[in-house]
Amino acid sequence: MSTEIVDGVDRTGAALPAGTVAPSSFPQTARAALAQRVLVVSGNDALRTAPLVSVDTSGLVVSGADAGKIVRQLRLAHSDMTLLVDPTSHGTVATPEAPFDLGPQDGLFDQTIDDLLDGQRGSGASVAVTPSKFIAAGDIRSLKGLLAAANGIEREDVLVLMALAPQFMAPEHVATVIAVAKRIHHPVALTLGSQTNPLTSRHRIEGYRRFFGEVEDAVAWRTDLAGFGAMARGAAAAAIGQLPSLRRVNEPNKNGRAQRPQEKFPHVLIPSLLRFGRTNVMQEKWFASSTPWKCDCAVCKGRDIDKFSGSPTDRLAAHLHNAAVVQELHAAAQDDPSGVDSWWVSRLRQAQIAHDLLSGQTGVKVPVPDELQIWMSVDGA
Repeated sequence: MSTEIVDGVDRTGAALPAGTVAPSSFPQTARAALAQRVLVVSGNDALRTAPLVSVDTSGLVVSGADAGKIVRQLRLAHSDMTLLVDPTSHGTVATPEAPFDLGPQDGLFDQTIDDLLDGQRGSGASVAVTPSKFIAAGDIRSLKGLLAAANGIEREDVLVLMALAPQFMAPEHVATVIAVAKRIHHPVALTLGSQTNPLTSRHRIEGYRRFFGEVEDAVAWRTDLAGFGAMARGAAAAAIGQLPSLRRVNEPNKNGRAQRPQEKFPHVLIPSLLRFGRTNVMQEKWFASSTPWKCDCAVCKGRDIDKFSGSPTDRLAAHLHNAAVVQELHAAAQDDPSGVDSWWVSRLRQAQIAHDLLSGQTGVKVPVPDELQIWMSVDGA
């Protein structure tokens, strides 16, 4: 049955006028809609990214203040695509009494959580995502407040966003997070907040793996290739960002931190290495005196992997490349008869070999990133 909606606000992605009817051709539960998908998290590039996305195994999560409007455009052009809105609510800090960002509550036109979720569905979203605020390190009361608020939602087309400080993945906290998530009546989407990659220590990666190994139907949200590691442990789905800022959330009142912020060279996904690499580093170091590797993805079609400049055109091409390669990796994982977990371990082993080959070819030592080494260690690669 379709659902009538009311006006929404930008932070929830609700962008359609009252009376709009949500699509009725999608599974009516979040579990059915998201099972075993690897979604691409995009922003203003979403309209250009959509043709690369498989309607059968993937989908788009649209981020940003205009997400609802973009999802509406995408729905008109791609009737069968799985589409979700990434709320911007994680830009504010949760309290036990207010785990959701419901917009201004002035007593005149107060919106309920159902109004906001209906707004996302009315914009064309296949599943509604709760406008959860960011839960600061150690704030167990707000974590429990999210549990209470989420369990007050009586519908099945909902994904509950858990935007947490990465300290929650530490051994002394992750058991509590798991216990809370398991008591939520809806699937949960876990994302971690940091100015850089939040998964750079062994205890955080171990906690992340444990979470997805114990919480059923959970989604690895706004992540990098750790999403595949999560699915190897049992995650129902993953949402992988096209660019660094979409592979985590920023802690409120803090901006992301780049090594060379004045430069706009893109980070491109190199599947054999299981890592993203910045193209200026490839040009200046890796391939400074050797032939660059080529990429045969659906976007590059034989292009040198380091030939992306900081121009808007090249940055877009790099983001599209990232989406295409994520699709290819997911297809390979699904095609592996031994399962995603065995595929993941095999790819980790191959990544070590590929780093050695790259170093030998270029004469430049290209070490395996610390976080990838940790994944290799904890997953027995």
